[in-house]
Amino acid sequence: MKGIWLRLTLFLSLSTGYFSKAADPIKIDGSNGARPIVQALATGFSETPDSPEIKVGTGMSTTERIEALAADSIQIASASHGIEPERTEPHQLDVFQIGRMAVVFAVHETVRINNLSTESLLSLFSGKITNWSTLGGPDLPVVLLMRPEDEVDTEVVRASIKGMANLAWASSIRIYSKSGDLADALNATPGAIGITSSVRLVENKHISAISIDGIPPGESEIRSGTYRLSRGIYLLTQRKPKTEVTNFLNFTDCSAGMEILKSMHCIPTGLIKVSPGDEPHQ
Repeated sequence: MKGIWLRLTLFLSLSTGYFSKAADPIKIDGSNGARPIVQALATGFSETPDSPEIKVGTGMSTTERIEALAADSIQIASASHGIEPERTEPHQLDVFQIGRMAVVFAVHETVRINNLSTESLLSLFSGKITNWSTLGGPDLPVVLLMRPEDEVDTEVVRASIKGMANLAWASSIRIYSKSGDLADALNATPGAIGITSSVRLVENKHISAISIDGIPPGESEIRSGTYRLSRGIYLLTQRKPKTEVTNFLNFTDCSAGMEILKSMHCIPTGLIKVSPGDEPHQ
């Protein structure tokens, strides 16, 4: 009788462990610039019925995120660039665009300027203008902040603003490898101006985006192309992802997911699969 009870107890213990086993968490990592968006979406998705745990990493380089995704160390990679077929096809990865966000020149609240001409931007970032009073602002030294040349924000600025392509930065410029670090420095430094994304404006209360030649970084201006500085938001997955991963992708395309994107100053595009060789949706 004792043996029967022992076997029954063991069976119940194993059965309980089997049926109560939670799904493995979804791990997402990649673009540091897209991290706040992914975190907001993950929080929203976690409130849906039967959603698995989602762990959002702190950032990976383009090569690191693709290798981690191919090895299933992460299940979703976020990106704003580095999605070319020669990178993704060897690992059989799928690329989906979920939105766009503005790349902006933002200033610390002490600057008190909300519009700059292209000519003024060139003079600032080349070091010709070193005090905001020259542009009608306060008597305050200009502090220049920038991302590295191989980061998407800098690539967008170089390509989209006439005269920026070959401009030599001022020797005083401060370079930040992570978008979050630049935004934090911009938020804490009187007299600062730097490039960041519209998403970072949500987190940092002491900075604001400026218009360029009178054109603000608004949704209608980005959609029409009159404001040219913007970048895509992409999610990469393995070609045959787990059901939980597909559910997360679909969440970004539902009304709740799109509202989250809008709340983060992003423009939802819907869930658009980017086929190899296709131009990313603008």
